[in-house]
Amino acid sequence: MQKEYEILYIIKPHLGDEKVKKINDNLQSWITSSGGEILLFKEIGLRDLGTEFMKNKQGYYSLCQFKGDEAVLTELNEKLRVTEDIIRYLNVKLKAVTVEGILEVEPQR
Repeated sequence: MQKEYEILYIIKPHLGDEKVKKINDNLQSWITSSGGEILLFKEIGLRDLGTEFMKNKQGYYSLCQFKGDEAVLTELNEKLRVTEDIIRYLNVKLKAVTVEGILEVEPQR
């Protein structure tokens, strides 16, 4: 049974735009190749971290809402755990997918 999930992840700030795009594309392909379906994807952009983490004070934030079963979530967590350019990630099970407000967020400068 497929459920709806949201993942927010932070990519190291010193990487270029091409590397960030490649990581985002990889994440989306991991979900779809495992049988999941992307509902919403948003690059939030470069933001300050609440506290310094792994010698980083900023990070590129990305948000993805997707539909998948337990196998998709397991595969995604395994891939994210070994991706060195991702500082942190958080998966959450959603009760309902909401789009309003998410698409209006602009990156910090």
